Amino acid sequence: MASDAHDEHLFIITHQAYELWFKQIILEIDSVRSMFGGANMDEAMMLRILSRLNRVVCIWRLLVDQVMVLETMTPLDFLDFRSHLSPASGFQSLQFRLIENKLGLREVNRVTYNKEHYQTVFRDEGSCNLLKQSESEDSLLDLIEKWLERTPGLEPTQFNFWNKYRASVNQMLLDEEQEAEDFSDEDTKKIVLGDVSRQRVSNFFLNSLRNLENSYRPIESTLQHYSFNSDANIIMY
Repeated sequence: MASDAHDEHLFIITHQAYELWFKQIILEIDSVRSMFGGANMDEAMMLRILSRLNRVVCIWRLLVDQVMVLETMTPLDFLDFRSHLSPASGFQSLQFRLIENKLGLREVNRVTYNKEHYQTVFRDEGSCNLLKQSESEDSLLDLIEKWLERTPGLEPTQFNFWNKYRASVNQMLLDEEQEAEDFSDEDTKKIVLGDVSRQRVSNFFLNSLRNLENSYRPIESTLQHYSFNSDANIIMY
């Protein structure tokens, strides 16, 4: 350790535990990416994919809970050894940056650190090469979108899910609106009509988003999967 401060040991152990779990997360993400990466997705692998992604979520929850351990250290306890760690920073975690890239964090959505590109803190060639590789490969988000785009029934000349979905939602909202008009209680009528109005706004936003996105097929596919779920209340007329 760099100092004689008692709590420096806790700080180091906690961050080492983070890095160990980051390594496991990368392993799980890469395994899921490989299953999505083929020309034809083997749907029989979906249960395994969900299991491994759920494992990643559980690890993240564990990492968040580890913050409570660090919070047993007061700010003054931290200042006892912080100067000995300078200029080290959590922003220098290579594995955390790799996780961001592999999940699909885009450059335009990054928050800069000290107004510099996130790669500037990595000096060695090995780290730089790993970061460049992770940026050039398809992220998990990219692969899931490509998988969704292959969903059958999205073609305008065939099933044309989007038109059927839009017509069904409009009809559903119209039915709810007509039912609300029959309510004798004005307060209840006002609440239901307000809810219908909010749903219309959401539906308008969804249509606008579809028109703005470069690739709207993943959006349609996600809606189609949800709409055909037994819990969905939308009926395709």
